[in-house]
Amino acid sequence: MLNTITKIGKKLKSNKTVKPGLFGLFMTIPALITLTALIIFPLGYLLYNTLFKVNRFTPDIPPKFVGLENYISIFNDRYMLTAIGNTFFFVFVSVVIELIVGMAIAMLIYQPFKGRTLIRTLLLTPVMIAPVVAALQWRWLYTDQYGVINYILSWVGIDGPLWLADPKIAMWSIIIVDIWITFPFVMLLLEAGLASVSEELIEASKVDGANFWQRFLYIIFPIISPTILVVFLIRVMDAYRIFDTIYVLTRGGPGVVTETVSTYAYRLAFTNLNFESSGALSIMATLVVALFSVIMVRIMRKQEIL
Repeated sequence: MLNTITKIGKKLKSNKTVKPGLFGLFMTIPALITLTALIIFPLGYLLYNTLFKVNRFTPDIPPKFVGLENYISIFNDRYMLTAIGNTFFFVFVSVVIELIVGMAIAMLIYQPFKGRTLIRTLLLTPVMIAPVVAALQWRWLYTDQYGVINYILSWVGIDGPLWLADPKIAMWSIIIVDIWITFPFVMLLLEAGLASVSEELIEASKVDGANFWQRFLYIIFPIISPTILVVFLIRVMDAYRIFDTIYVLTRGGPGVVTETVSTYAYRLAFTNLNFESSGALSIMATLVVALFSVIMVRIMRKQEIL
């Protein structure tokens, strides 16, 4: 099928009477078909199902149309409000720390020194590990009885906490894991942004007596701010839908301390068998990400980043 579309596209391209815009639209047909089959149709079908209520105890009764009742019921669920709060807290803290750590390390390894390639390769190792595997590794490290972290703390006489079972630090333990997994990605993009900073401009600022922080705030930061905004957009969307790391480490516990929108939607569907509310929650989460993306894209276009 793809070869047929390509042949037709070449004929249209060679035909001088065909408008260039029509040719471009025709060549996007394979992508549009794939997008419809894998994303648009499933979302549409999910949206359709959220408008009905199924009686699971009497399967012979057809689903009842309830309109937006499934969406309204979400806001009356106190666990849902907790999951939303946990999600926004996780996204804000993890993304901000990742940007700070990624920028600091990018500034360090951007300067040429011996062994820079080896250090960069080692720092990129977490990106090469699947999030589920990384979460399993950290789960063993966090183990209170025979975990490496508490064992090292015992050397200096510190009684290690219950990293994943203490409600006060469970979310912070997950944030540490997420930062470890994703900061190399942030570092790599910010290092690429630093390549756009002119060395002549930096040398001129040094001649004028500018210190490191002055060079960073007034020269480097304004130049790489478009890269920072792009990284911020990507990481917020990725952190908002986190599921695998939390599910492997705590499954939303203890209690609902680490419950996020994604894990709660999973629990609604596969534990409570409330597929309609889970679907409604998933649709709302998708709309939030889409709205945030639109706002960020408009901001970038105003600043001529996109």
